[in-house]
Amino acid sequence: SDLLSLKKTTNTEIPVLFDKLLDNLTTNEIEKTALLNWIAVFYQTLRKSKVAWVIKGEKGTGKGILKNILGNIFGKQYLYSEINANSIVANFNAQWKDKLFIVFEEVDFNTVSKADKSKINGKIKDIIVEKTINIEAKGKDMVPNYPFHSNILFFSNNDNPIVVEEGDRRLNMLN
Repeated sequence: SDLLSLKKTTNTEIPVLFDKLLDNLTTNEIEKTALLNWIAVFYQTLRKSKVAWVIKGEKGTGKGILKNILGNIFGKQYLYSEINANSIVANFNAQWKDKLFIVFEEVDFNTVSKADKSKINGKIKDIIVEKTINIEAKGKDMVPNYPFHSNILFFSNNDNPIVVEEGDRRLNMLN
């Protein structure tokens, strides 16, 4: 990802508590810088990054705090959080409309059938890179080619939260 090549700011430019949160999410300085740059680039440009983050960690590492910080920075009304990976392929997705961040929490692909994994993986790739999606609400007509600016995050406490193919440029993983 291009984000990995961006120069790191000095820690004195990062609020101390946010820096501690990043340290709690990863001890790898390259990963920490990449995540910080991902947020900063989106804040500065409001352009979809076409890269999603898979953040795994034990309970209490700060995944939920990161979600709350993003909501505070960008506006809670522009953040949608879902606790179900299967909802990625659900028929209705109107809740994604006009969101800047979509967070899928407690992701665990160990509980998903092989057929559903393939279907979900295909949809994940689409929502990470596509600039438009079809928005569909229950009992309403589908809105085709709706502008889709959302950046995607996956949070999990599980070892294998999502299938990441070798060399996939769309997903960055934090352990």
